[in-house]
Amino acid sequence: MIKPEIRDRIQKLRQAGKGIRWIARHLGISRHKVRKILRGHPAKEEPPAIPRHSLLDPFRKRIQSMVEEGLTAALIFRRLRPEGYAGGRTILDDYVRSLRGREHEKRAFARFETLPAEESQQDWSPYQVIIDGKQTVIQVFSLILCWSRFQFLRAYRDQQFTSLTYGFVAAFRYFQGVPWKVVTDNQKTITPFWIEGKPIITEKFRDFSSHYGFETHICRPGDKERKGKVERPFDFFEKAFLPGRIFHSLEDVNNQILRWLDSVDIPEEGNHRKHGTTREVPYERWLEEKEYLYQLPATDHLPRQVEVRLVAIDSTISVLGVRYTVPVDYAGKKVWASIGDGDLLVYSPKGDLIARHQLSSKKGGVVIDEEHYAKLKRKRKPVSLPQMEREFLGRFPRGRQFLEELKKTVRSIAPIHIREILALSRRYPVDAVEKALEQAVSDGTATAGYVRQVLEMLDPRGHLADFGKEPPKGLTLGPIDCGSPQGYDGIFEGEEDDREEEGRKDDDGPAHDA
Repeated sequence: MIKPEIRDRIQKLRQAGKGIRWIARHLGISRHKVRKILRGHPAKEEPPAIPRHSLLDPFRKRIQSMVEEGLTAALIFRRLRPEGYAGGRTILDDYVRSLRGREHEKRAFARFETLPAEESQQDWSPYQVIIDGKQTVIQVFSLILCWSRFQFLRAYRDQQFTSLTYGFVAAFRYFQGVPWKVVTDNQKTITPFWIEGKPIITEKFRDFSSHYGFETHICRPGDKERKGKVERPFDFFEKAFLPGRIFHSLEDVNNQILRWLDSVDIPEEGNHRKHGTTREVPYERWLEEKEYLYQLPATDHLPRQVEVRLVAIDSTISVLGVRYTVPVDYAGKKVWASIGDGDLLVYSPKGDLIARHQLSSKKGGVVIDEEHYAKLKRKRKPVSLPQMEREFLGRFPRGRQFLEELKKTVRSIAPIHIREILALSRRYPVDAVEKALEQAVSDGTATAGYVRQVLEMLDPRGHLADFGKEPPKGLTLGPIDCGSPQGYDGIFEGEEDDREEEGRKDDDGPAHDA
């Protein structure tokens, strides 16, 4: 006689979809008895189970497409986070594993190493960071030299073709040469589709790679191990660089990334750490590898990049880490910056060409066209630059080196910066201002804006309790930040009538235009 619990078990197994043969073998009874029990007690239809919602549900199609592209579960997890995925890593790993199947997960691959300069690997990874107090998604471009593991990183707003090529050119400059081969994945900007198992590379990218002389290798979909040298360092970047960072602008993001790569602030960071695989420092290996890189071509091959820029109150815009002047009429307004091969064209909101500059490679520098300040006329006799220098040095005896660097950096608008720093001494102790001047010279940014920002690390009363500490991470300042053009005329006028009289008596140099 079959026990009631066995009968009940048979019913449940049948409801679960198990066959009679399977149930009989599993419970150790004959198939005839299983059929008899099932005939006498037909399976009851249970109400349909209420579907359970998973945090993966809104992202399943997105995950499937990334698995088809061959991305790792770790990289998929990183890319889903900025898109709003709030689930855990375990359920994502399980789902990715189910999509690939056991055989795919067990597929073996061979580790290999390349010769110096023989190969580099490129990839993108999105991250969500705080820029100017707002959550912002950035796209981080990475190119790594496979032999030395020497890496370049740069953040962009998107992964478009312009950003891709500018990333490559910036990396080649950083490497001081071009690797023989670039290995990358199936990016639409490079390979929009495959035909008969072969990737079709866009004509624009073929022209770009031909100009620099490197060979392009496109990984097959799913072949994630072929590009592991560039994918795995993203984890290190995410854990070692990003936590706790706050940025003021996209330019600030890239400045901080570069300082981290070069281990400027903390020893043994970025390219100066000991690599886990080679057990050597990437920078030291790069010193050997760079001798084998192709030489950089005499000119760059870049598409024109058109971006909107807000003109600062000193009538300058920032492009690739350098500030360029525009006519003072556009201070505080938005303009179009068209960046090309070595030149910069600036257009008004109506499309009129208002400025033309040659691109400068001096990061943190200022390119000034004196004609852009021609409308800043003086109503009264100005205080001469030599007289202002005497006043400056009389108040800040330790500021001579800053003054020399300031004149080299901002040239004709130096009086504006001197006036602003003199004004700061009415708020902060002279000793504090002198220390800020020395800090600005040490950091290579001798401008009034930088001095003001260093002083603002103090409390509003100008206490010196925390002065002398390292500036907080994220303090990356533009080299010029002075007063409004509407106030330039007043800046050059004497503050008191007797100062004008002194200017007439002691002026030992020509009047200096802003």
